[in-house]
Amino acid sequence: MDSAWLRLPPRTGWCAWVEDEGVLLAHDRAGWVGTDPASLQNLALPGLGTTADASNPSLSMPNAALWTAKTVAEGGTGDLFHSMNKQTTGDDPGLTLHIKLQ
Repeated sequence: MDSAWLRLPPRTGWCAWVEDEGVLLAHDRAGWVGTDPASLQNLALPGLGTTADASNPSLSMPNAALWTAKTVAEGGTGDLFHSMNKQTTGDDPGLTLHIKLQ
């Protein structure tokens, strides 16, 4: 069976991991922008699919979200825990689900 390369023009948001350089690339309409994993730590305003701001310093706007537990074979326990911490006993660690009808 013969094989061939399929060349596709990159789209905004496409990501690629360059193994031999240890660099994560993302396409931003203008071209490929690279970063190393260490620079992704302690981001001040991470926005995924939207722009984060002071009121919402970590913001994501996906159509769907999935959290999957790390398996035992991958070094995990197979469990998936979500934790919310609060500073004092009077603070509220509550989870608010806001449903907006459009």
